[in-house]
Amino acid sequence: MKKIKIAELKKSWVVAGPESLIISLVDKIDKNLFNPIIVTYGSPKTTTEPTLYQTAKSLNLNAVDLPIKLKYNPFIIFKVLNLIKKYDIDIIHTHDFKSNLIGFVANLFFRKPIIATIHGRIATPFRVKLYEAFDSLLIRFFDKIIVGSDNLRNKLVDSWKINPKKIELIHNSVDISRFNLPLHSDRIRDEFDIKKDEIIITTIGQLKREKGQDCLLKAIPKVIEKFGKVRFLICGEGDYKKKLIELAKDLKIIEKVIFTGFYDDLSQVLGVSDIFITPSLMESLPIVILEAMCAGLPIIGTRVGDISFCINEKNGLLIEPGNSEEISKALIELLEKRDSLKNMGRESINLAREKFSDEVMVEKMKSVYGNLIQKKVN
Repeated sequence: MKKIKIAELKKSWVVAGPESLIISLVDKIDKNLFNPIIVTYGSPKTTTEPTLYQTAKSLNLNAVDLPIKLKYNPFIIFKVLNLIKKYDIDIIHTHDFKSNLIGFVANLFFRKPIIATIHGRIATPFRVKLYEAFDSLLIRFFDKIIVGSDNLRNKLVDSWKINPKKIELIHNSVDISRFNLPLHSDRIRDEFDIKKDEIIITTIGQLKREKGQDCLLKAIPKVIEKFGKVRFLICGEGDYKKKLIELAKDLKIIEKVIFTGFYDDLSQVLGVSDIFITPSLMESLPIVILEAMCAGLPIIGTRVGDISFCINEKNGLLIEPGNSEEISKALIELLEKRDSLKNMGRESINLAREKFSDEVMVEKMKSVYGNLIQKKVN
């Protein structure tokens, strides 16, 4: 039987949530039936973190990078067209706005089945709104549209007026096996100079306004008034980092907050943590929450996107976005019942295994790919 060749097309970027999903899909899909190839193009803003292409190659996954120097370079379309022809691609699977445009043009030439995964966008500047308006027109012509959350699905149906029959809900997923590795808690605590009796509260994400890290910082003074032996890990890089550090200094909490920057072993950071919090103002279904659940952590999350789908009364607390008062109350509530944190963490693990494992996601994607090829044959 001929293997189904799939081009996973994504603008070059460091490995964040969407990139992790692509890697998991390409790594775990049945290679007896499918031959996926990751195709990246362009240049990421930062060179300090590994890109999707570099990470894929380090894992011995099939990947091709099409570098271009200019931000808007129409010649990338011709490079992708040549690649589709060279590798005799059967399905084009795009993963961002620019890739949707490239995939749409490629489909005009080759008439291949085409899928778009809408990973969600948290920024709302005018430029992004313009992209979305154009994107909503493009993806109408796609054979299938994958979304990772009910929130996104509703947006596509209600705001973008996309045919619901074209939309497939496949929840974001995580590699649970990563969190079964030995934990080096002493190394992590030594690296960040955290005492053994100090409670670790962690948040992970790009440092930008939409992630709400400033709201978390403003909540910390009330927490440390009641619980002195706590430390806060803020993991990630971004344009907002300098402002956040200055805010921590102004609030006189800088000694309690550790800005780790980019950290390549987040499973170890989560493994040594006691509580995970995501104070985002805007989100879809962030991968990092699923990772924290796999690490067995109680979760505090804002009522945005599909975060509430990950949190129930047994494994965490939901709070309103942008409310530092609610953040401090939620943290204090969990810290006051430390004996219950492990039970809450076990509930997080059970929920992640049931609904958000990579294996569940891959099986659903196999079905989508197979049905598209079968439809083309018929």
